[in-house]
Amino acid sequence: MREQSLRLTQAGLDLYPVLVSLLRWGDRYLDQPSGGPSVELTHRDCGEPVDVALRCRAGHEVASARDVRPRPGPGAVLLADDDPRAPARAAHPGPAAVPSGPAPSDSAGLRSRGARLPSTPAAGPSGPGAPKAMPSDTAASAAR
Repeated sequence: MREQSLRLTQAGLDLYPVLVSLLRWGDRYLDQPSGGPSVELTHRDCGEPVDVALRCRAGHEVASARDVRPRPGPGAVLLADDDPRAPARAAHPGPAAVPSGPAPSDSAGLRSRGARLPSTPAAGPSGPGAPKAMPSDTAASAAR
């Protein structure tokens, strides 16, 4: 029987690390009835197993997703508040709902590149996002 092989296009070659990562994820988290991976990928030259590693462009290995910081890229655009693609804003953001964003000193630069920055909650109880007084609150205040 003759072994068949596929020739990957450039798009397939670029996607290959993703496929290897998914295979490794399945090996680690999915139950293997036979007790081990169904496919082993090895380096053609030395025979050692193949793994995928993330590196920054300076060559440093990235050990965890926690070592990566997202930031707006050159294709980022500022979305209007009424744009359906814009994330919904909380009416009363509490401490857990306030997004962590870039440092205020960098906000002007990010806006000029089209990034959507988190809004800062208004100080005090006034403003469009402030809670409305409930009738029981008004009656309690008048009684004091």
